[in-house]
Amino acid sequence: MLEHINEVVGLLAAKGYDGHFRVKGGYGVPLREGLEKKMGTLRREENGMLAPLRLSTCTHFQHPGRSVVCIFQVNYDAAQGFGIERMEIERHLRYAHHPRLKILNPPSWGKIPTVKYANKLAEQLEQKRKRL
Repeated sequence: MLEHINEVVGLLAAKGYDGHFRVKGGYGVPLREGLEKKMGTLRREENGMLAPLRLSTCTHFQHPGRSVVCIFQVNYDAAQGFGIERMEIERHLRYAHHPRLKILNPPSWGKIPTVKYANKLAEQLEQKRKRL
């Protein structure tokens, strides 16, 4: 289990997602710490599987009320480790509803965009929304 956590932490860090994460709600903590805590509940279960987890992290904070948040919907299987189901990129605006701007369905961890590119996508989609 620890090798699966190390693998996903390493893959996300290589893409620039190395800040604090909220693991299925809760407070933002380093990803390794959040996953280890969540995996502690898995050890008490019989089937070796968890319900899908939501991992969210702020990838760009411009000023209060303007930020980009990336959300990863992941699943865990004791035999295969963590798999990614989808990724959402949200643009949060102060005093406004924050629509999900982009939903990606990457086939693997290697296909998720870098932090820099995710922030660029959010900015492009925000500009497109303003023109409409």
